Amino acid sequence: MLPKCGRKTSPRGGCANSLLVLVGLAAILSVSHAYIRVCYYTNWSQFRPSKGRFLPENIDPFVCTHILFAFGVANATSNNITAIEWNDPALYSRMMDLKIQNPNLKVLMAIGGWNARSTHFTQIVANDASMTQFNNNALAFLRQHKFDGLDIDWEYPTTRGGSPRDRRRFTVWLQSLRQLFEQEAIESKQPRLLLMAAVVGAIAPALAYYQIPQIVQ
Repeated sequence: MLPKCGRKTSPRGGCANSLLVLVGLAAILSVSHAYIRVCYYTNWSQFRPSKGRFLPENIDPFVCTHILFAFGVANATSNNITAIEWNDPALYSRMMDLKIQNPNLKVLMAIGGWNARSTHFTQIVANDASMTQFNNNALAFLRQHKFDGLDIDWEYPTTRGGSPRDRRRFTVWLQSLRQLFEQEAIESKQPRLLLMAAVVGAIAPALAYYQIPQIVQ
């Protein structure tokens, strides 16, 4: 489990720690026995005062194997990933420059976070049509900005404005994204986009929110 900072009451404010585990690392480890260190870069850290300000250029590209850009919006209105800060697209590009120094570094887009609640996620997974449209748009977004994959920070299915159906629909969503990423990699002859999810680390809520055996597959 990894400590994670979630975006709280202010879009440029502090954040609280909660324990989450990244599902999807098992898939990575199944093809590589290398050590995995996953880190989050928060797009509001640029607004901290004085020495607290942190930019992509301040990142040591060799400390982490995977960096997750936090956060983008899972937008159910447009069925696409949209930016939060006005300069997010510029930050994406500056994050990708880190891979010039370390070609093995993977940079993923993280969508959601604590402030996102469940509302947009629930709408996206409500039916196959909206889910498929979002998946296709998200894939185009990831390739356009040269991300290596997608991290879904839905905190948490079935809760905070969600629906009881979300538990099953979240599994279906992950399955459909994985299938799309695999097919697109074959057609484009590019490396397959990675898929991760930040989930609650406590076993009791985890059993209520997720179909764990199916997700692990």
